[in-house]
Amino acid sequence: MALDMIALEYGYKNWMHYIKEIKQVQIRLKQNLPKRPASPTPDEIAIHDVIYGRVLGQRPNRNMSTRRHKKIGKILAELLEETTYHKRAHKILFQIRVDLDSWLGEEYGPSVMGNAEFNSIYYGSHTEFVDDIPSARRQAQLRTLLRQAKKILLSAYHDCKSLEKLLGQFDNALDKLESWPKSIRVKGAPKRQLRSGTFVQLKQTKELLLVFNHDMRSDVVVGFNDAGTFEAGRHEVSVLRSQPNLSKYRPLRLYLPYGKCTLDDGTEVLFNRDYCPLWSRSLSGTVKEVDLLSDLDFNGAEHFFFERDAPYTKNGNVNHEKCLEILREWGVADRQHKILDHFQEAVRRGRVGDIMPKPFS
Repeated sequence: MALDMIALEYGYKNWMHYIKEIKQVQIRLKQNLPKRPASPTPDEIAIHDVIYGRVLGQRPNRNMSTRRHKKIGKILAELLEETTYHKRAHKILFQIRVDLDSWLGEEYGPSVMGNAEFNSIYYGSHTEFVDDIPSARRQAQLRTLLRQAKKILLSAYHDCKSLEKLLGQFDNALDKLESWPKSIRVKGAPKRQLRSGTFVQLKQTKELLLVFNHDMRSDVVVGFNDAGTFEAGRHEVSVLRSQPNLSKYRPLRLYLPYGKCTLDDGTEVLFNRDYCPLWSRSLSGTVKEVDLLSDLDFNGAEHFFFERDAPYTKNGNVNHEKCLEILREWGVADRQHKILDHFQEAVRRGRVGDIMPKPFS
């Protein structure tokens, strides 16, 4: 009873609460763990499918800074490179990257972070060549890097189930990094590398895709289609025998209007799904192409569709026609916007991140 009174004087519920808190502090000091942020209410929010709008899972109700995302992204890129042939570790690290990339997309929407910056954080290009089994010293360095990434997460997010699940993946990856195979049989590289500008289709859905890059070591194909950037294993796609005319390829995400905003002088501006300005119409009815580098305020903008019924989804036929009708009304349905020329140039360079000239805000 006396001990409970003492604990109450120092702001604790009772003596047992005091003992529990002290033990947690001792554990944190011993493991050099960072101080954790306070938990908001609710502590988690839903993650939505960017195409169909359905709920895919939960994430912490807090935004980690882009600086920290970039640090973790750089660490994961190095770990994924080094575990190219350690499949069990690589698979877990790959899923960690997928999850954090999803969180990043939810935390910083397209009005805050453009495609170029977003794609570079967790899916930037890397060209380092690695050994099938790193040296013992290098293996220790990789484990240290993974612990550093985990520590950043602990300092950025509060306790919640979604973070706990992600940290469990970090622990599983660390376990795999502590037990490298004694020998790894490395299979030969694919016989033929897909060149940028090659049209392929997903074997499962027959969806048309345009290749930007084919990594020969990981055998992963990166490219673009009507819905945006994609990534698939080479075994998941097949090359079209009859290749479409690349110069006439117009991805719906780029040239169809996603919404309309109005400037202070009454001028209306159409913008695409990545918030890239397309066309402007003055009060007198004059329509002209908008500079891709124009900085617009999208607050209060009108949007023409949701992700679940976007023109490039299976439920988007009505909105596809709606967007085409808007272009016809503006008299630009048959005009080629510079964003499509920019797209063609990005294909020639083989860099999907160059489609957008800069992050739009």
